[in-house]
Amino acid sequence: MSNQNSTLNQAISSASPFLKGLAIIGIILHHYYRGLYGITQNVQWIYSQNFLETFLKSFFSGLSEAFIASFYYLGYMGVSIFFVLSGWGLAMSALKRGPEKFALSGYFKSRAQKIFPLFLASLFFFGLLFYGQGGKGLADELLGSLAKLLLLTNYSPSAIFTINPSYWFLGTIAILYILFPIIFLATLKSPKITLLTTISIAYLATIAIQLSPLQQWHPFFAMGGFPLAKIGEFSLGVFAAIIINEQKTDSASFFKDYKYTVIAILLLLLGLYSFSNPFAYPLHPILMVIPIIFFSIKTFRFANFWPKLLKPITYAGLYSYSAFLLHRPFVDAWVNINDQNSAPIFYGLLFLLASVVLPSLFEITCNKTTTPLLSSGIGKAFDHFSHKNHF
Repeated sequence: MSNQNSTLNQAISSASPFLKGLAIIGIILHHYYRGLYGITQNVQWIYSQNFLETFLKSFFSGLSEAFIASFYYLGYMGVSIFFVLSGWGLAMSALKRGPEKFALSGYFKSRAQKIFPLFLASLFFFGLLFYGQGGKGLADELLGSLAKLLLLTNYSPSAIFTINPSYWFLGTIAILYILFPIIFLATLKSPKITLLTTISIAYLATIAIQLSPLQQWHPFFAMGGFPLAKIGEFSLGVFAAIIINEQKTDSASFFKDYKYTVIAILLLLLGLYSFSNPFAYPLHPILMVIPIIFFSIKTFRFANFWPKLLKPITYAGLYSYSAFLLHRPFVDAWVNINDQNSAPIFYGLLFLLASVVLPSLFEITCNKTTTPLLSSGIGKAFDHFSHKNHF
């Protein structure tokens, strides 16, 4: 278990794999149940007035219904956890090196080496394995592959569902990675103003997503493919890392202070309320993700059942990137072969196990074979075509 006397940033770092494990499990089951029961909303990120009422009705219908409703309606919040942790992780890495040593060439080289090897391997593998599954022709499949290769999946309505829809995440996070140096330096100078500005941008972007012209052009843009709609969550992670680092907050006293527990509960209730309020709705990811992360870390630090329950979740978190990138084809294939009248929890748990284990094995194999070779090639390309620029 983590050191009770650690700083809050150290506590987050220790719990990060566990948080990622919770996030990917939530996303996987969300996709599974959405595929099994169908989509009741046209677009999940578009405000729906009866969303909260429908969720609560399903949640309180029984134990199995509560389990299903939690992931069916709220499992996608795992994506927000990833965006917050991404911003937090990048900021922590930059703070450890020292802001004065932050070089653009080294930063982008590191991002490319960590992301592209597994991405390219998965794109090739799943492009062959699931060719034609969505009823697309060769031209559409090649267009989809090219869009994904260029991280432009989100901007092509016809390409987003070729091969693997989950690649939208890379297209979004790539834009946020490009913006990170600006967000990081701005947060160092004016933390509160920068956070407020980015949350305002995310708010307005989410409002724009609800406008009819954008929906008609690209109805699935709202899944998160509009990077500006996620910049608030990403910046929240950057802000948290910098503020916590400056204050050197003791994690034990922080999580034992009932004031923060009350604040987390209030934010959670406000987040649930935002589902039924069109003006508060764009803020629901941030309102929900803060208490989710708070209570998850608190559970991780003080739970006594760690070996039996938390360790498997943490293991899933260690391979969460591959699971996020690779699980969606398994979702579609699994849902297609199962009758909707089957026992959803039983099949869901089996599917969950397969969706974590198989991508993990794929990543382990890639790490021993393709990843070192591709990473080396990417590193040499950056060294050849870039020069060191320091802020």
